[in-house]
Amino acid sequence: MVFPGIVALNFIAIALVGLSSAYTDLRFGKIPNKEVFPAIFVGFVLNYLNQGNWNLFLINGLFAFLFGFVLFLGRLWSAADSKLFLALALLFPSSFYNHQFVFFPSFSIILNAFIPAFFGLFLFALIKTSMQQKLVALKSTLHPKTIASIAIILFAFYWLLALLFSALNIPLDFFIIVLLLFFFVAAVEVIFPRKFVLVMAVVAAVFLWLRFGEAAQPEFVLNFLLILLIMLFLRFFVLHLGFFSFGTRKKIDELKPGMVLLEGVYEQDGFLEKKKLFFPSLVNVLQDIKTNYVFDLSVKGISEENIALLKEARREGKVKFHGLLVQETIPFAPILFIGVLLSLACSDAILCFLVF
Repeated sequence: MVFPGIVALNFIAIALVGLSSAYTDLRFGKIPNKEVFPAIFVGFVLNYLNQGNWNLFLINGLFAFLFGFVLFLGRLWSAADSKLFLALALLFPSSFYNHQFVFFPSFSIILNAFIPAFFGLFLFALIKTSMQQKLVALKSTLHPKTIASIAIILFAFYWLLALLFSALNIPLDFFIIVLLLFFFVAAVEVIFPRKFVLVMAVVAAVFLWLRFGEAAQPEFVLNFLLILLIMLFLRFFVLHLGFFSFGTRKKIDELKPGMVLLEGVYEQDGFLEKKKLFFPSLVNVLQDIKTNYVFDLSVKGISEENIALLKEARREGKVKFHGLLVQETIPFAPILFIGVLLSLACSDAILCFLVF
């Protein structure tokens, strides 16, 4: 039984957390833990008071945690954004859980938050970049090695997802496939070793042998090619444009611990040089596996020790550049809040835009 008065508390809590975090993120570029951790606790309390289904509640929270963690590993947002996403997903009222959400509202929140944000940022990148920069991004995206490697990885991951969802008795539709594959690709460089593509090639070959009849069906081939094109567009072309649009050049003396570099520093012939990272991603695994970077490309950004090493090398005349490109911070708190509001407004659809 759901009590309307308790559900109203869910809405109030979402509004308070959403508005407060959006303000602090826009104003100070931070989301304080004192706003997020109490909200996570309140989510558990309200689900208890609403007599909500704990299995659905915990699975929703688990998926929200995993999505946020993978996006954090892929450097697409900060740890604070991940914790805020978990809090908002747990505050989502239990009465809005239904078959249209598959079984976790966090999936709907991600779609309703990221799709409008993606198109907005993409349009901004298109306007801000030159034709030459667009051609550079397109050329890198259509590199044969990139296409072949990402196709192998997606093919292997598709069958692994199919096995997992079949075991959990969960329907695997197109939106889920694209979203989960995108998250997997975002985390590959951080989690897996450099020989990951070869490992996935073996996995893909095994599944191709076991499921050749299904994989040879025209419908599967067309869907797989569509997924491949979407992934190349989202994860490569768009993020290559983002490299030119959302980076800020910082002199060596202006670097601060925690800044996320968009250029990697490596040693060659006794000198330090740099090369583009294109928003650290699978691009580096596929095209840049031979580069030994001096700095660890950690999700925590450049360290104080890295900066000291760079300044010392400059004093010795061993640095061939004057500054590095760092990633600009994008305030995700208001984007996530909008995603929650859209999910509440369109509770009968996973993606709010399909209603209109």
